[in-house]
Amino acid sequence: MNLVDYMDDVMVSDLILTDEHDVVDMDDSIATAADKLLSLGRGILIVLGDDKKNYNKITMPMGILYLGAVIQKSLPDANIDVVDLAKILCEYNNCNDREAISVKRFIHDALKKSLAESYQPTMIGISILFSSAHKTSMDLAEVCREIWPKTPIVLGGVHSTNAVDSILENKAVDYVCKGEAESIIVEMVQKANQGEALDTIQGVISRSKLAESEVNK
Repeated sequence: MNLVDYMDDVMVSDLILTDEHDVVDMDDSIATAADKLLSLGRGILIVLGDDKKNYNKITMPMGILYLGAVIQKSLPDANIDVVDLAKILCEYNNCNDREAISVKRFIHDALKKSLAESYQPTMIGISILFSSAHKTSMDLAEVCREIWPKTPIVLGGVHSTNAVDSILENKAVDYVCKGEAESIIVEMVQKANQGEALDTIQGVISRSKLAESEVNK
């Protein structure tokens, strides 16, 4: 699903958040919320009121959506597609005739059903917030590598930032982005589109760059 279509279809009231803030309204779309986020100063977060009716809803991938908004603002011709595995998993679990399958099989089927057969991404980004998602994220990276063997795969997020060595041990992963990516994501996309290495960008670590840093210690 295209990023714009995805964000226009998802309402702010669909998010699972706590506390409250008056920057956005409950009926604003994610696209509108992202635009407002981009207009704010660094470090501002959008949070909503505690609404128990939202507890059974899916948490939106705000980090990825925010980076997508940053890319589209600087590169309006960029085509950004979102495959919301959490949403697909929720739908799968609600299916009465579902079959027991492996995580990799689920990911593979979800990607194949969500994207055109000829789809060829310029870059794949995977965000890992928590260490508990390490194994599943590695499965996701490996499936992406099988489907798109030549596409650079970049992992980011809090866990990735603090587990660079262990993540780069997986050959399916090309790079780890340490820290916040909004300041470098556009340059990453531009370099990937030109077929250039991404580890020349400060904050982007590859296996060779990591080995070099170990030697120079």
